[in-house]
Amino acid sequence: MAQKPEKHATRVPTVLIGIGGIGGQIVRLVDNELKNYDKKFVRMLVLDTNTNDLSKLDKTNIPYVQTSENMTVSDYLRRNKRFEDWFPYNPLLNGKNLIEGAGRDAPAPRSPPYPASEAAGRFEKIKDAITEVSRNVGSTIHKTVRVMIVGSVCGGTGSGMGIQLPFLVRDMIDEISNMPNAIVRGLFIMPDIVEEVQDTDQKRRSVYVNGFAFLRELNAFNKAQTFQRGTERLRIEHYRRADTDPSKDHTVMSRPAPYDFLFLIEKSNVHGQNIGNFDAYISKAAQIVVMQLFASDMTASMHSSEDNLIVSAVERNGMNRYCGAGVSKAVYPEEENIRYCTLRFTESILKGHWLKIDRMVDLNMAQHKRLMATNPSLMPKDPHVEYMTVFDTLTDPTKSEVTAEMGQLKREIVSEAIIVDSRGVEHSETLNRAVNLFTSIEGFTEDLFKSPDLQDEENKCKMSTKRLTSDNAVAYATAQLQTLRRYKKMAKERVGMVAAGAVDSIMGADRVVADTYMDSVQYPYNICAAIRDKHPIVARYMLYYVRKMLSERLASFETEISDLKDQETIFTKDYYREKSKNGEKDTVHEDPPTALSITSPGWLSGIGVNSAAYNRLVRTIVRDSNAFVQHVNALNGLLLKTEIYNTVIKRVDILIGIYEDFFHDLEKILLYRRKEREILEEEQPRIQFSDVYVCSDTVCKRWMYDKFESSITGFDSTLPDSVKQTFFDTVFGEYENKHKEIVDKTSFTRKPLSTEQMFESAIIKPLTDKFIEKELLHVRMDIISAIKLEYSIHSQQDCLTVNGSKVDPSAYDFEQYFASVMRQVKELSTPYFSYHTVSENVHKLLTPNADASDIADDEEDEDTVTTLPSAGRLLCYWGVNNRIVAQHQHKEDSDVIDRDALNSMFGMRDGETYYVVNDDSFDPAKLICYSSIYDFVIENLDKYAKKSKAYREYNKRMLRVIKSDYNVGAGNTAYLDTVHPHLDRRWHAHAYLPLLMIDDEVEEQKRIARAFLLGTACRRMWYIEIDREMCWAFRKKDQRLPNRMILEEKPVTRPSFYQLFLAVDENTVVVNDIHNQAKHDVTDAYNKIRVGGITTADLLKQPIVEGFIGDSYTAADIKDLCKVYYGIYNDTKKPVNILEVIYSVYTDSYDLKLVSTLVDNLSGYLNEYCLKMTNDQPGAAAELFDAAAKSIGANFVSFPDASIEFKMLIEAYL
Repeated sequence: MAQKPEKHATRVPTVLIGIGGIGGQIVRLVDNELKNYDKKFVRMLVLDTNTNDLSKLDKTNIPYVQTSENMTVSDYLRRNKRFEDWFPYNPLLNGKNLIEGAGRDAPAPRSPPYPASEAAGRFEKIKDAITEVSRNVGSTIHKTVRVMIVGSVCGGTGSGMGIQLPFLVRDMIDEISNMPNAIVRGLFIMPDIVEEVQDTDQKRRSVYVNGFAFLRELNAFNKAQTFQRGTERLRIEHYRRADTDPSKDHTVMSRPAPYDFLFLIEKSNVHGQNIGNFDAYISKAAQIVVMQLFASDMTASMHSSEDNLIVSAVERNGMNRYCGAGVSKAVYPEEENIRYCTLRFTESILKGHWLKIDRMVDLNMAQHKRLMATNPSLMPKDPHVEYMTVFDTLTDPTKSEVTAEMGQLKREIVSEAIIVDSRGVEHSETLNRAVNLFTSIEGFTEDLFKSPDLQDEENKCKMSTKRLTSDNAVAYATAQLQTLRRYKKMAKERVGMVAAGAVDSIMGADRVVADTYMDSVQYPYNICAAIRDKHPIVARYMLYYVRKMLSERLASFETEISDLKDQETIFTKDYYREKSKNGEKDTVHEDPPTALSITSPGWLSGIGVNSAAYNRLVRTIVRDSNAFVQHVNALNGLLLKTEIYNTVIKRVDILIGIYEDFFHDLEKILLYRRKEREILEEEQPRIQFSDVYVCSDTVCKRWMYDKFESSITGFDSTLPDSVKQTFFDTVFGEYENKHKEIVDKTSFTRKPLSTEQMFESAIIKPLTDKFIEKELLHVRMDIISAIKLEYSIHSQQDCLTVNGSKVDPSAYDFEQYFASVMRQVKELSTPYFSYHTVSENVHKLLTPNADASDIADDEEDEDTVTTLPSAGRLLCYWGVNNRIVAQHQHKEDSDVIDRDALNSMFGMRDGETYYVVNDDSFDPAKLICYSSIYDFVIENLDKYAKKSKAYREYNKRMLRVIKSDYNVGAGNTAYLDTVHPHLDRRWHAHAYLPLLMIDDEVEEQKRIARAFLLGTACRRMWYIEIDREMCWAFRKKDQRLPNRMILEEKPVTRPSFYQLFLAVDENTVVVNDIHNQAKHDVTDAYNKIRVGGITTADLLKQPIVEGFIGDSYTAADIKDLCKVYYGIYNDTKKPVNILEVIYSVYTDSYDLKLVSTLVDNLSGYLNEYCLKMTNDQPGAAAELFDAAAKSIGANFVSFPDASIEFKMLIEAYL
């Protein structure tokens, strides 16, 4: 029956707390799943001891608390002696530093760092989160808050904090405001999942021990909420910074239960299905958390149902709090199918023209190298020139074998343009973009040397003929020479000033500069602008061409510069007058035998003004001055170009290297991508990690690609412009990075991309984005459309299958097919939680006040849940996107939903109850089924029952713990390496922590009761002085001196039999030894009387029976146990009558249930004893029993003074 969930106007404030490494992983995954709207209603926090795990949160916005410091356990214990009351002594553990995690040592997180973190106020972050999220819903504190604690019960941190943290949280909620409806959930990963990631057998065993210990502790606190017997001493302390008294602690002893609901995630469900690897379970746990807390209407309805279950939990002593949950989805892998189509297309173009040129270049270069070996006159080939040659050959439009792709590449280099000449006549002209780029670079650098300031200074350099003939000609000449020197210096400085900016204009070194010149029309000389929209093959061609031409120009510059040097003759030339031998005329010599500078005094002496010699001299000086200026301009212009071209070549080489590295690795990338495409194309499992994948098989994917391929007919199959630009931008990012290292000598600003990463980000992603716009629209669909398409394709291909079996499409319509998919999803959503039904006796033990009819009535509940007989209540929810449902119902966009039609879609079987939630928050490519099962007691859980691995490993560990605990006082250190798995060093003892399973608990109570009775009757325990302190002591039969019995109350100042019973309960090793010895004594007695049979007189003389009968003591004697037990210790007195002992227990405790247990076990043990002695003959055993019972009763002198209740018990026994 389908239910429509109730609409809830607001969401409940939620705090999600992850504990330990696994808890942190789950919280991170939840954070990734949540939408921004959901995050308004949630606060997340992670608590962990491990700094390595916490460091993974640094890149998130998730706050965390490191609960450890750089200290050992011993350091913590020395700082606070209170911790020693409960922390287990262990030399190995005490030396452990917890800053790198608690490992598998469960007590560690609670022991030193946990309470220390509490005391330091680190956990106040939790309180802050509760307050903040509660106020976010409105202006005041919200009436309720829900807290979920997630982690694992297997590690030290999870199992260590998982018990005490919910109590601390509840304390904080109470402090903030009265929130009676606050719900605390737990979700924990269980040992059979964590086991697979452990690297040693010891660790694998430990995760089961920790898990079992956690559940035993939790179950005990669940019992304590209703004050069940055996939980009287159960308590756990936590410490708060607000406490002014450093000795004060908060002690949790009973209500409420730690968790309202505890969800356990195990490896398999009741169908035996499992998800896969460890990470898959962590991911599934995160999905369950999202469904429980943030799935819109689904969550609201779920919480309402849970509230009803809390009421029923009270009726079952609150023990039925264990739950399971599972999530399964029908998934259409849209992204996977899009990637398949993109990879297959990319592969087709890569193995075509992308690698063709490089393969031919490599072939030609290898062939030429072989020719050079036989012909030494041959010169090596330039691989760049060879690349351009091959490119021109393969793209030659006159050759018929040129492919369309190659023709397109040629068109990116060469194009026809209509040019209008100076006469206005139009004619066609071929434009080569590589040539044009270099021509533009030359044109740009040609006039860079000129500037207004430099031009002004050049004008000042011109010599005046008139002033050279004036009276101050020498001063003028000197000043002009200084002007020439200044111009030379300015010209040189101009080179340095202009070069860097010119290089950036041609090819910027960083993104900011490059983007300034990225317009190829405005900046035709900019290399990046010219190649940004070109295919990578064309970009390489243009870079090779530009580099080749720049190198050739540099070679010519070198010759020109060499010719221009040392021509500054005006500063070195001697101008002097030498008369001819006949004295008739003067001659100006340029290569004088002696030097006479134009700045020398009297250099014009002897030459007549306006003489021919004078005029020749002036003309020579003016000519040399102008020549000097021209020389400076030519030389520095070439030096400027040389500096620019050299720097540009360096930058071009970096860019070329990145392109060449990419193409060099392209073969390998193609191989990897082909393998990935083949994997995607292979038949994938229908079920992956408990999700059902549709339209993901080989047949469907090939059909989708065929349609995609047909849609790109006429498509520019070389590369779309957007992809070319993205590729260049990616390459430029690598260029920028390498430039800083190579040229600027600085370290990388970031880690360089691998070729694989470049290919992914520069080719695959932009291609995918481009195709999604149009060509891959048919691959983008919602889940219902995907199921329809799968049905259609498989029907056409005659491969339609249902549940793995082929079916006839004509006999199986789409509605039936859809329903079969939904049933499969529903089954896979079965909670990953193994359970079984429990016996009627266990039910009665769990609900002692209910009879069979009460239990039956309790199983009948409202129709919102499906009942599983004697084990759990099932809630099932379907989540589907509202828009796609409306669209499929109305064949058009609509918000109207036909509820009946929606419910019928899921095809559940009759009698099943489920919710269908339609909401726009659900992913259109998925149909989600969430199942949760509630109302379990611990006895329902398969993985922790008797004979389970967890049960066996835990009991092995506890046996060592018990031996360690008992032998410490005796100086035996054989077991000191055993790590105590519980939060308190005393919790291995039954007195502090009841056993996990109720039948084990009943059996243990029976063992303890009988050990008390036998130990008292057989003189095994005394009240004596040891180490100057009165205490209860125990001695093994063959032991010379007694051992002090562990007892919480010390020293013992007022001994009583009830106190002795508590001591027995607290000393497991004493219980075990008494039973072992009694078994030996019974066997020994049986062997002695087996031949002749046993008489009543013989029975009453047996040590055990004789001890039960005991001596008659007055009430005053019994009260003075000190005197009585000194006598027993010295063997001067017989034991106290066993009924007197039981009565004394009653008068001290008034625990009628305990007394009833003792009487029942006295009767039971005595009956078993008599059966043993009579070789299992009921009649003879009954006679012996009656005789023994009467003898025991005869010595019970306190009977007349006993209460009515006690008398009724004894009369029933007698």
